Amino acid sequence: MEHVSEELLLVYIENRLGPEARARVNSHLRECEVCRAEAAEARQTHAALKIAAQALSRLPLPPLAWAGVRDRLGRPGILPAVRRSWQVAASTAVVVMALVSNLTLNAARAATPSVPAIQTPAAHSIVLDTATVEATRDLPLTDSTFTPTLTPGPGATN
Repeated sequence: MEHVSEELLLVYIENRLGPEARARVNSHLRECEVCRAEAAEARQTHAALKIAAQALSRLPLPPLAWAGVRDRLGRPGILPAVRRSWQVAASTAVVVMALVSNLTLNAARAATPSVPAIQTPAAHSIVLDTATVEATRDLPLTDSTFTPTLTPGPGATN
């Protein structure tokens, strides 16, 4: 049997659980003596803290205490400086990544040969010592027809 976590017990004691979750915790507490004892102890601690908080809220704070609190709140702390340093570091990292990716993409584009998106009928020539053979084909490539043409080479006679 898995026990109820301390966090769930606290939410249960403060009546912040939904009806279904509350019913599950109630059911578990009826069956589990360990969790029931822990819940009773948590209730006592919660009640004592509530009473102490109410008592403290009724005590007047001396003016010097409030002045000290205001002074500490108004003083620039380390947190804004740390936050600023993180902002500078993050901004620098973003700029560096943008530059590196731009340079990398431009280098990749320059190294890649450009290929036309649409192919048109092309003529291919092969030059031999004796003759030139030229073949042309029409699109579409799957049902293409080749028309070879023989041109006599230099010095050839008919």
